Amino acid sequence: MDTDNNLVAFGITLPSLSKALRRAKGRVFPFGFLRHLRALRVNDLGDLYPMAVRRDYQGKVVNAMLIARMIKVFNQFGIKIIGI
Repeated sequence: MDTDNNLVAFGITLPSLSKALRRAKGRVFPFGFLRHLRALRVNDLGDLYPMAVRRDYQGKVVNAMLIARMIKVFNQFGIKIIGI
């Protein structure tokens, strides 16, 4: 947030569901969703989704600050590997 409380940057991350999809053989129903729910809680792999920085803040340190904050949160939740 800048001094006027306007959004400067955002990023979306989630625990990876790739291992859960493999173990459930690509199926969500009837019981594959249980593996997906467990993967959201117990996982060491995270996925990065869209990240954006406002145009007038690009080329400054905002992107690095956003990544540094995400790394702190990943460490809190035990995520060791980040996939793109």
